[in-house]
Amino acid sequence: MLEKLFMSVIEISLWLSVVIILLKITSPFIKKAYAAKWRYIIWLIIAVRLAIPFDITLPSAPVKLTVPDNTIALIQASDTVNSVSVIKITAFIWLFGIAVFALYQFMIYGSYKQKIKRWSMPLADIETVALFNRICAELNIKKIPDIKINKIAGSPMMFGFIKPVLYLQNVEYKDRESLEVILKHELVHYKRRDLWYKLLLLAANAVHWFNPLVYVMMRAANDDVEFSCDDEVIKNTDAAFKKKYSEIILDSVRTEKGKIRALTTQFKSGKKAMKNRFINILIPGKKRRGTVTLLLLALTILITSMLVSFTYEITSELDNYNNYIDNIIPSENENYKDNDSVTDEKLIAAQIDGKWTILEIP
Repeated sequence: MLEKLFMSVIEISLWLSVVIILLKITSPFIKKAYAAKWRYIIWLIIAVRLAIPFDITLPSAPVKLTVPDNTIALIQASDTVNSVSVIKITAFIWLFGIAVFALYQFMIYGSYKQKIKRWSMPLADIETVALFNRICAELNIKKIPDIKINKIAGSPMMFGFIKPVLYLQNVEYKDRESLEVILKHELVHYKRRDLWYKLLLLAANAVHWFNPLVYVMMRAANDDVEFSCDDEVIKNTDAAFKKKYSEIILDSVRTEKGKIRALTTQFKSGKKAMKNRFINILIPGKKRRGTVTLLLLALTILITSMLVSFTYEITSELDNYNNYIDNIIPSENENYKDNDSVTDEKLIAAQIDGKWTILEIP
């Protein structure tokens, strides 16, 4: 069972690695032709498939790839021989890697959560609360999240899965417009449930921790979360607003501190991602939604993965060993007295108390 699950993971990882490579190669064209929401959804589809490591290939897939699975024979001093599958050993290593990855992320998240709670306080500014509620109404948000001030937050952000909270830094903002843009940006993340999106990406990364291309996908997907959020904020706005919005993002790089946390929606980005955000915001150009293309690509990924199956063929050292033993132990028709033996260069087959026992020669 474990070996079959592990082989399904390898199959999914290899196939979707090809998809990730193709998407990265064609990304310059895709960014010019399609909105960031298109890439956002594609990464979501890939992440879902990566996070669900079960085989959905057809019963008689037209393309079958066989992976040899050697077994290691463990020869004991008695006549018993045990064998261990190489794939089984690798599968246990894979499970151990998932446990280490998940534990590391859990510890980071838990530690940061305790710090955030310790240094948080209710938002007392009535005007900011009113502005926050107005933006929630404009975005048609029914379940309004809590909003707090935090002394150690490196950036305005949404944090938490069951009861998300919008945390603002304990600083004076330049003007009400800047604060409004920041609040809208974070509330768009909240409305789209981007924290759960990032958790799904992390789950996919955990299952495929051994695949460097999944880490590449993680970075690209997290960038596209911000790009698509920016597109929602600047939708139906003029060039002056886009310029102002870019300046606010730039200010966040200058003034904000701390690391970018994996399971948050921090307003800031890394320097390279920031440059791409400015290009996405400021350079005009009509981009297609690409709904039909998106559906075709999703179907292609699904159907193609169903047409290729991986199987493993056991080529056991134990079988070779058993054949070797058969040649050493005399047949039933041959007469040997008790304590007689048959030897070769490596083994002794001795009859003791009427039972043939295999002993290794030191």
